[in-house]
Amino acid sequence: MSFTTLVDVATLQAHLDDPAWLVVDVRHQLADAGYGERAYAEAHIPGAVFLHCDRDLSGPMNGRNGSARSGLARRPRWLSMTTLRA
Repeated sequence: MSFTTLVDVATLQAHLDDPAWLVVDVRHQLADAGYGERAYAEAHIPGAVFLHCDRDLSGPMNGRNGSARSGLARRPRWLSMTTLRA
C-alpha cells in the first residue's frame, strides 16, 4: 500500500470517521509562532489534531544549528498523539 501526504476533499470527507486515519493540522508561519494554534482554535477539519512545528515536530536547538531548530525531536511528541482525536 502506498501513502501520500495530501488527499482530495472527497477522499478526506469519506474518511473523517475512519479510525485508521489521523488528520494533522500543521499550519505555521515563521514570523508568528502562535499563528497555527490560533488558526486551529478558530476552525479545523473535524477530528484533526494540531501539532506545532517548533514544539512538536522539531528537534531542540543544540548550539550547532544556529537560531533554527532542525530535524525531528528524539522522541517526537506526536508519537503519543496518534490515538488522539480532537
